Amino acid sequence: MNTRLEKFDSGWVALSLALGEVEIDVLIRRLEELKSGELKHFHIRNDDFSLDEGVSDIEISIAGKGEQNNMMIE
Repeated sequence: MNTRLEKFDSGWVALSLALGEVEIDVLIRRLEELKSGELKHFHIRNDDFSLDEGVSDIEISIAGKGEQNNMMIE
């Protein structure tokens, strides 16, 4: 898996994830486990902190009731 973080002058950032086929299968399984209640959350973690900056961790969980949306899936 490869992540890329792009910072804009406005202060906004974009995050790109490039997944391999096996990682897609693992992500689908984790999402199914999250949906079924087997997991409360899971992480996509960086395994190399040798760079000055980057994406260290992405936590994925189910939104709480009444929690405002600020993104959508396209």
